Amino acid sequence: MEALLDVRVSTASRFEQSARDAPSTVHVMTADDIRAFGWRTLGQALGGLPGVFSSSDRSYTFTGARGFLRPGDYGSRLLVLVDGHRINEPIYEQATTGPEFPLDLALVERIEYVAGPGSAVFGSNAFFGVVNVVTRRGADLSGGQASLEVAGGSHREASVRHGFGRDGGELLIAASASERGGEDLYFDEFNAPGDNYGVATGMDHERTRKLFVKAGHGGVAATLVHARREKGSPAAPYMQRFNDPRSRDRDQWTLIGLRHRASPSPTLDTEASAQLGDYAFHGDYAYEAPPAGLNRDVARARWLDLGAHAVTTAFAGHKLLAGIDARWSIRRDQYNFDEAPRHDYLADRREGHRVGVMVEDEITLREDLLLNAGLRYDHDSVSGGNFSPRVALVRHWPGGRTLKLIHGHAYRSPNAYEMYYQVGDGEDSASQLANPGLAAERIRANELAWSQRLGPRTTWQAAVYRYGVSGLITQVAAAPDTPGGGALVFLNEGRARANGLELALEHGWMGGAVLRASYGHVDVDGGDSRVPVSAPRDVATLDLRLPMADGRWLAGVEARHVGLRHGEFGPVDACTLANLTLTWRPTRGDVELQGGVRNVADAHCADPAGPAFIQNAIQREGRTAFLRATFGF
Repeated sequence: MEALLDVRVSTASRFEQSARDAPSTVHVMTADDIRAFGWRTLGQALGGLPGVFSSSDRSYTFTGARGFLRPGDYGSRLLVLVDGHRINEPIYEQATTGPEFPLDLALVERIEYVAGPGSAVFGSNAFFGVVNVVTRRGADLSGGQASLEVAGGSHREASVRHGFGRDGGELLIAASASERGGEDLYFDEFNAPGDNYGVATGMDHERTRKLFVKAGHGGVAATLVHARREKGSPAAPYMQRFNDPRSRDRDQWTLIGLRHRASPSPTLDTEASAQLGDYAFHGDYAYEAPPAGLNRDVARARWLDLGAHAVTTAFAGHKLLAGIDARWSIRRDQYNFDEAPRHDYLADRREGHRVGVMVEDEITLREDLLLNAGLRYDHDSVSGGNFSPRVALVRHWPGGRTLKLIHGHAYRSPNAYEMYYQVGDGEDSASQLANPGLAAERIRANELAWSQRLGPRTTWQAAVYRYGVSGLITQVAAAPDTPGGGALVFLNEGRARANGLELALEHGWMGGAVLRASYGHVDVDGGDSRVPVSAPRDVATLDLRLPMADGRWLAGVEARHVGLRHGEFGPVDACTLANLTLTWRPTRGDVELQGGVRNVADAHCADPAGPAFIQNAIQREGRTAFLRATFGF
C-alpha cells in the first residue's frame, strides 16, 4: 500500500516525481484495474475516480469533473493526452472518452489523472484536470495476443497485438475491429404514428476500426494511432427526422508522434516531442423523407504540435523546468450543405496557432517541505495572451502523511466550432449562429489536500477545493429580440462558483484483494446563467478486486452512483449502477476467459441531453452481458 502513495507520475509537472510530491491531487489507474473490471472505454475507467463522471447522448461520451459539465461543450474542459501527446483536436477540442477514443484500452499500462487547473503546465483545456494515458511497451508484451468478444446488443469485437524487445529496441503493433447492432430504443417525445410510436429501430449501431504502432530505441519513441468510427444517431438531434436509418456520425483520427529523451549530464534531462494530427468528422443528417438528399456536416482538422523542455537539478535544493510548446492548426475547416440538390450553408476555412512558454521550480525548503511554483504564458490567434500561474506547498510527516496547499489558474480558449459554426441562409433563418467575438473562459482554484497511510495496507486521501469561473462559454438560444433570435449560439455566459470535497480510500489484503471507494460532493452556484449545470452534486464509487483459487480466478465488482442532475427542461433522477466481471486464467497456457454483466440490476438511468435535443434526458444502456476470450501466441 505504501507504493500507492509513492507511485511515480509525470503528468503533474512534466517531470517524474512521487505522487506525494506532486503539486496536485493525483490518482492512478493501472493495467491490473483495467483487466479486473473489464473496462472497454476510457470513460469507464475514469468513472472510478473521485468527482469524475460521464454522460452519453448515444452518439458521444462526455466526461466532467468537480461538478461541471455543460451540455454541448464536448468535454473540452478536460485535457486528454496519450503518452504525453495532446489528443484534443483544434475544432471541437473534445476529450474523447467513449468508444470514439482512438485507442484500445488493452494497450494501456496506466492512466494518470491530475485534478484541478493544469494550464500552468499544459495551457488551454487543462481546466478541471489532465488525463494522461500511458501505453504499454513492446517489451512488456513479449509475444502475441488475440482476443474475441461478444456482448449484448449484437456486439462483436476482435483484436490482435504483438510486441517484442531486443537489443534496446522494441516494437508493439495492435489492431482491433468491432461491430454493434445496438438495441431498439424508445423515446416518449416521439410517440406518434408517423415516428414509429417513439421506437428507434436499429439506430444504435456502431462500428470501429483501430490501429496502434509503437516503436522505441534508446531515448527515442514513435507512435502511430489510426482509428475510424461510425455511429447511428437514435436520439434524432438537431431536429432530424426520427428513426431515419440514414442519420449517422463518422469520425477518423490519425496521430503520428515522436519523442526524444536524453540526459546530457547527471543534472540535466531534456525532452523534445512532435505530433502530426489529422481529424475528420462527417455527419449525415436526415431532414426530409427519401429520396430527398441528406444534409451533411463536415469538419476537417490538421495540426502540428512541437514541444521541448529541460529539467535541471544543478542548483542545490531546486528542480527547475523550462519549456516551450506550440500548436499550428494547419486546417480548421467546417462545412455544411444539402447533398441533393446541392446547397451550401457553411464553408469556413481557418488556420490558427498557439505558443506557450513555461517555467517551474520545485524548491526543497526542508527535507519534509517542498514549494512548487510554476508560470506559463500562452499566446494564440484566438484569445491573445494568457498567464497561468500555479503554486503549491507540500508538507510531509512521518507515517506517510502529506498535506498540500494548492492555488492555480487555468484558461480555455474558444474553439473553431464555438466561434465560426453557423448554419442557415442568414441570421434570420439560421439554426446556429457564429460568434467570432468569444473570449477565453478562466478559472481560479484553491485546494487543500491530505493523504495518509492507515497502517501497512490502507491509504486515504481527502481534498477540499473552491473555484471560481468567469467568462463561461455556453451554448444558449439567442434572445428573441436579437438577429437570429431563437437560434443556438455560444456566449461568454456569466460566472460560476463552487465548493467541493473529494474522499478516496484504498485497502489491500495479504491475498491480493483490493477495495477502493471514493466520494465527491460539490455545490455549484451558476449565478445568472440561463443554462443549468448538468452535473451531479454527489458522485460515489465502490470497487472490489478479489483474486480467488490461488489467482486462477479474479472477480471485479463495481458500484457507481451519480446524483441528481438538471437537463434543459427539468431534473434527471439520480442513478446507481452495479457491474460484475469474472476472469479465469489457468496456471498453464496462455488463455484467459472473461465474462461479466454491466448494470446488473437493470437500473433505468439517464443522462441530461443538450440543447440540440428535444429530450430532457437520454436513457443509458440496460443490463448487458459480455464474454471475452484472449489467447497468447
